[in-house]
Amino acid sequence: MSKTKDPAPYGERRPVNREWRTATATYTCPMHPEIEQDHPGQCPKCGMTLEPKTIGGVDDEE
Repeated sequence: MSKTKDPAPYGERRPVNREWRTATATYTCPMHPEIEQDHPGQCPKCGMTLEPKTIGGVDDEE
Protein backbone atom coordinates (compact mmCIF):
# COMPACT_ATOMS: atom_id res chain seq x y z
CA MET A 1 0.00 0.00 0.00
CA SER A 2 1.47 3.36 -0.98
CA LYS A 3 1.06 6.44 1.11
CA THR A 4 0.27 9.71 -0.58
CA LYS A 5 1.62 12.94 0.77
CA ASP A 6 -1.02 15.12 2.36
CA PRO A 7 -1.29 18.29 0.23
CA ALA A 8 -1.91 20.38 3.37
CA PRO A 9 -0.13 19.00 6.41
CA TYR A 10 -2.02 19.38 9.66
CA GLY A 11 -1.70 22.87 11.03
CA GLU A 12 -0.51 24.49 7.81
CA ARG A 13 -2.38 27.67 6.98
CA ARG A 14 -3.46 28.26 3.42
CA PRO A 15 -5.34 31.18 1.89
CA VAL A 16 -9.03 30.50 1.46
CA ASN A 17 -10.97 31.69 -1.56
CA ARG A 18 -14.08 33.25 -0.03
CA GLU A 19 -15.33 34.84 -3.25
CA TRP A 20 -18.10 32.25 -3.62
CA ARG A 21 -19.46 33.21 -0.22
CA THR A 22 -19.87 36.87 -1.11
CA ALA A 23 -21.58 36.27 -4.44
CA THR A 24 -25.32 36.70 -4.23
CA ALA A 25 -28.00 35.86 -6.71
CA THR A 26 -30.38 38.52 -7.96
CA TYR A 27 -33.96 37.54 -8.71
CA THR A 28 -36.09 39.46 -11.19
CA CYS A 29 -39.56 39.33 -12.71
CA PRO A 30 -39.72 38.21 -16.37
CA MET A 31 -42.42 40.82 -17.04
CA HIS A 32 -41.00 43.62 -14.88
CA PRO A 33 -37.17 43.59 -15.13
CA GLU A 34 -36.95 46.68 -12.94
CA ILE A 35 -38.03 44.50 -9.99
CA GLU A 36 -34.92 42.98 -8.39
CA GLN A 37 -34.56 41.17 -5.08
CA ASP A 38 -31.75 39.26 -3.37
CA HIS A 39 -34.06 36.33 -2.59
CA PRO A 40 -36.69 34.28 -4.46
CA GLY A 41 -40.31 35.30 -4.16
CA GLN A 42 -43.16 36.85 -6.12
CA CYS A 43 -43.24 40.06 -8.12
CA PRO A 44 -45.05 42.78 -6.13
CA LYS A 45 -46.62 44.12 -9.36
CA CYS A 46 -48.02 40.96 -10.99
CA GLY A 47 -47.41 38.07 -8.59
CA MET A 48 -45.22 36.06 -11.00
CA THR A 49 -42.42 33.96 -9.50
CA LEU A 50 -39.10 35.79 -9.59
CA GLU A 51 -36.35 34.05 -11.57
CA PRO A 52 -32.57 34.16 -11.07
CA LYS A 53 -31.08 36.94 -13.17
CA THR A 54 -28.78 35.72 -15.94
CA ILE A 55 -25.36 37.34 -16.03
CA GLY A 56 -23.40 37.58 -19.24
CA GLY A 57 -26.13 38.45 -21.73
CA VAL A 58 -26.26 35.00 -23.33
CA ASP A 59 -29.67 34.40 -24.84
CA ASP A 60 -30.99 30.84 -25.16
CA GLU A 61 -33.59 31.79 -27.75
CA GLU A 62 -32.73 32.27 -31.40
